[in-house]
Amino acid sequence: MNSSVLRAIALGIVLAGGAAFAEGSGAASEKLHFDVEHHFSKADARARTQMLFDYWRKAFGVVSTWSGDRAYIAGKVMGIEINAVLVVTDSSVGGDGDDPGLLMRSLARSYITKKLQKYMHPQYEEP
Repeated sequence: MNSSVLRAIALGIVLAGGAAFAEGSGAASEKLHFDVEHHFSKADARARTQMLFDYWRKAFGVVSTWSGDRAYIAGKVMGIEINAVLVVTDSSVGGDGDDPGLLMRSLARSYITKKLQKYMHPQYEEP
């Protein structure tokens, strides 16, 4: 991958760090929400979500831990903190993370949603 693709990916999964953009506003950190439907059993959806986490761990060193059907995700991508929670339900996988700020909000939401859609697609299989 070239450096611009890696940079776009890294910026896309940023779910934290928005405080720098809102510094001085006095407002509490906002949350970035995303949600993707699935048509699997909850166990299968959780296994597919874990495949995504495995990819993020290998590619970026992001750590994920499960508590029931709730996963906590933390780490750094190119020096930028990630802090998010994903929940697997009977019909969707979604969650909240710290808003990366106005400049990267759309990119982050789009990247996370597309990754979840990819892993929740019935025809997706790990290479």
